[in-house]
Amino acid sequence: MARTLTSEEERNERIIMIGEHIKETGDSTRKTARYFTKTYFPISNATVSDYSHRYMKISHEEVELLREKIDNNTVKDVKNEEVLKRVLLNAKLFLSGLTVLEVAEKTNTSFWTVYRDLTRRLKLVDLELYEEVKYKLTDSRCENLSHAK
Repeated sequence: MARTLTSEEERNERIIMIGEHIKETGDSTRKTARYFTKTYFPISNATVSDYSHRYMKISHEEVELLREKIDNNTVKDVKNEEVLKRVLLNAKLFLSGLTVLEVAEKTNTSFWTVYRDLTRRLKLVDLELYEEVKYKLTDSRCENLSHAK
């Protein structure tokens, strides 16, 4: 349960702090909530989202920059055309013989995004392709373990 703020002034200070933080760092609302909870005061992802929207109303000149940063950090699912293309490209590159790390480097994507594309998102897009990738991932894992001995 959220703590009730003592005044509207305290709320406005927090709105500005949250808005300025997102503007400066480009952090997602979840990351911002974790940072502020750990560093200053407990705050939820939903409240950070609310405060960032309130900040945009206060600071009109910063609206476009803040909206862009929030949009860039919003997780998109496979219904998003860009995500769909990325998932299929990552699968194709992986099946061509590249490792997950090599795919990440080649596509300028984080390792974990590529990994999630191959292990979670791909099965929502193309089950047959996912089965091929899953088999190769399992095979690679076994091969890595045999080299470790």
